[in-house]
Amino acid sequence: MWRWCCYALAAMTFLSSITLAQQSPQPPPVPSPDLDWCPEKGSPSPRTGRLRIATWNVENLHRKDGRSTYTGDYPSIKRFAIDYVRIRCYVRMFDPDILAVQEVDGEEALARVVDTDVYDLHMSSRPKPDSMGGRQNTGFAYKKNLNVQERRDFQNLDVSNENLRRGARIDVTFGGQTLKLMSVHLNSGCFSNDSSGAACDSLFRQVPILEGWIDAATDDSKPVIVLGDFNRRFNIKGDIVWTNLDDSEPAHADLTSVTENMPISCRDNRYTTFIDHIVFDKRSIEMVDRSSFQHFTYRQADRADWGKISDHCPVIVELEAP
Repeated sequence: MWRWCCYALAAMTFLSSITLAQQSPQPPPVPSPDLDWCPEKGSPSPRTGRLRIATWNVENLHRKDGRSTYTGDYPSIKRFAIDYVRIRCYVRMFDPDILAVQEVDGEEALARVVDTDVYDLHMSSRPKPDSMGGRQNTGFAYKKNLNVQERRDFQNLDVSNENLRRGARIDVTFGGQTLKLMSVHLNSGCFSNDSSGAACDSLFRQVPILEGWIDAATDDSKPVIVLGDFNRRFNIKGDIVWTNLDDSEPAHADLTSVTENMPISCRDNRYTTFIDHIVFDKRSIEMVDRSSFQHFTYRQADRADWGKISDHCPVIVELEAP
């Protein structure tokens, strides 16, 4: 009887330890020798007198190891512990003060690739199609010591029953001004004037809605910045989407895409034109240091793992306080 009680007590202790382990935060994985280049984490304070902003589509970032965001005949990539750490190392390398993200399942997924003692997180609250956080959400990671107000999603970008991505929004105080920022991920499949079909129908419904938000936002004297994956090659001469967005009405809605005339530098330049952009209105462009622009690519030493990082590269620029 005594021996049976001991066995039972040991089993209960073992099961309790498993339960506690499941409930407790798991420690980060031990860095691999492959990641000995990884920088130390950055400061939770932004640069003095400058603000480094970036946008990055992180390509179907799931919150769990070994899971595809989309399954079926063409499943999305599966990542494991080292892959999440590698992405975190790249975030440390370009060290944004504000990072707009796209294709992130939710806050739990974003927390795996940024240092949460450096950044606060804000994700769009797109309706959940299943047990995941929305599959492809927009959002922001911003340094903790920034003065930021999180705003409600811009839901109107969902123009169909396809549950298109919402715009995630924050207001940031910088240089004595309040900047309005929105992270967007517009409908894919209508990349240029040569495209047609259902994807273009959805995109062309989104464009006047986004333009309307920009027009209204610029009308209250606060500088406006829209960052993200626009899924459109704005920089091709005569692009009709850009022409409609940038109609210079009202006057402060005269727009500039910081990617204009800038060189591509992403994964051996597989794609030759930008679809990720940072768009400034007439007020905010005056704060931009054009020489700080980067299209941040990945190390050649990581070439075998590029597919586990993203099929997009970060677009980065810095603002100077007025």
